Amino acid sequence: LRFPALLRRADPFWAAAFPAAAPAAGSAWSSPPSGVVSAHSVESGVIINIILQRHAAFQSLDLNAGRAHEVRGTGVEVLHEFLLAPSPAAQALGGQVDHIAQDEKSILFYWAYAVAISLHIYFDFSGYSDMAIGLGRIFGFSFSENFNYPYISKSATEFWRRWHMSLGTWFRDYVYIPLGGNRVSKPKWFFNIFVVWFLTGFWHGAAWNFIIWGLFFAVLLIVEKVFLLKYLDKSKVISRVYTLVAVGISFVIFNATDMKEAFSYIGGMFGAGDLPLVSTEFFYYLKSFAVTLVIGIIGATPIVKRSVEKIFENVFAYTADGGYFVFDLLNENEVSDSEPFEMDFTDTTKV
Repeated sequence: LRFPALLRRADPFWAAAFPAAAPAAGSAWSSPPSGVVSAHSVESGVIINIILQRHAAFQSLDLNAGRAHEVRGTGVEVLHEFLLAPSPAAQALGGQVDHIAQDEKSILFYWAYAVAISLHIYFDFSGYSDMAIGLGRIFGFSFSENFNYPYISKSATEFWRRWHMSLGTWFRDYVYIPLGGNRVSKPKWFFNIFVVWFLTGFWHGAAWNFIIWGLFFAVLLIVEKVFLLKYLDKSKVISRVYTLVAVGISFVIFNATDMKEAFSYIGGMFGAGDLPLVSTEFFYYLKSFAVTLVIGIIGATPIVKRSVEKIFENVFAYTADGGYFVFDLLNENEVSDSEPFEMDFTDTTKV
């Protein structure tokens, strides 16, 4: 890898880490020739130490915040891989829905699947996003949050201010606004929303379930903008239940192999085919994965974050480089209605 010479020119710290002159025999860098580092000669521990030393020399890298964010993302991925991945979401319920006898299926069985698949998708994507943000911070890059507890939203509109915010920003800036946004006639405004969400679905994959998933949210957003939001604002409980149900249905569509399967599962959620409310299979999976689902549900809310904030408020931690840092990760990236990456199709200031 011929990068040390470039690094030496770019930064005096790296010039010290990768000296141009060959070091003494037996040192960590004695094998490769000057300016060249062979892959087999670079131990991972050396690279980690270099990164840590880089932080000690230049605080602007926000290494501690980056490491904290990376740890958070890794923890979320661990939860996804070792708890939720083998749970009813990805394997158990999802894999068994089509194989369980009809008399063993039930309404709550399908709803358990919807809850689990929603958690599965959220932890999978948000975990990788947090890991990427943390790694970026370690190397001096600052990226915006991509997820901000979307399952506490009180409407589909708010959900998309909190879910995959980078995607919402892109479609808003490069599709919705160029089409005219909401500074057009109402029919054209509705058309713009449908175009954005058709493309959002198509962006996820060239399959009808993704297209229908996108158009499903287009309809929800239009209905909310026209009249529903004013009613949802009257009750936090009803608005949150409505949002969770709508999002759960959307992810059943999203995760289906085709629309026939999606309609079959959604029908099961609402008792199509004279399904019973509960079944033996539902209680079996509930008993097997109850702890996992509870952990996942709690982890998808800011309950833990706020509890830790309260406990560690004004608490400092001593770092190896002799400095102090605040647990700033606990207090950063709160999303407000005025954030630039908000996917809001009604605010005229966005157009």
